[in-house]
Amino acid sequence: MKKIILFIILIAGIHINANAQDGKSFAISIGPELGFPSRSLYTIGGGGSVKAEVAISAKASITATAGYSSFGYKNLSGIKQSNNFVPLKAGLRYGGGSAYLEGELGDAMETGANKRNLFAYSVGPGFIFKLNDMGSIDLGFRYENWSKNTLQQIAIRAAFRVGW
Repeated sequence: MKKIILFIILIAGIHINANAQDGKSFAISIGPELGFPSRSLYTIGGGGSVKAEVAISAKASITATAGYSSFGYKNLSGIKQSNNFVPLKAGLRYGGGSAYLEGELGDAMETGANKRNLFAYSVGPGFIFKLNDMGSIDLGFRYENWSKNTLQQIAIRAAFRVGW
């Protein structure tokens, strides 16, 4: 798994150096997510998120993300429950044109019986596929960890992005 993550980061780094910024000062994206937990009591999870980006330079943007994620428990004595979370994160995106690297910090609020607030951080590359002058597809990959190793996951996000 570590080799796959390093490969994705390497490819993203090559693209970041090869592409130019699209010149947009603000963008918002919305889309579904899939999470693949490792060393966890959860199975594959799904959800969605909304992300806002505000450019602070030609290649850097501040990001704010709000989402909803649901993870089922692994087969524990036939229990068929799921646990839901509302992650709220802010971070920095750096890159140009069609590729970027992004890191975020924040809180993942558990909505189940425990109602815990979990410190969350994530890092990973992404790629932007331009559709027209304002619209594009944002395909992001990230490693994410929530406090006390409650959840460690590799996540994929495919979102429709509008920038102006």
